[in-house]
Amino acid sequence: MSKIIDVRTTYEAFTSGADLSNLGEVEIYGWARTNRNSGQIGFIELHDGTAFKSIQVVYSNDTENYDSVAH
Repeated sequence: MSKIIDVRTTYEAFTSGADLSNLGEVEIYGWARTNRNSGQIGFIELHDGTAFKSIQVVYSNDTENYDSVAH
């Protein structure tokens, strides 16, 4: 089961030096500001409105639903 967190909580935990290894799988809901895809690897800038910063999601062409994510 995944844990639902927001961008602000994730960013604050990361910048405070907290140990994030115990989070496991997480879900973050938001919208893609940008989606750059080079054919082998892609980058999504995910924003949810809780912070000025966003999270960068990295995906590769061996991702299960690569074509869907790339579009």
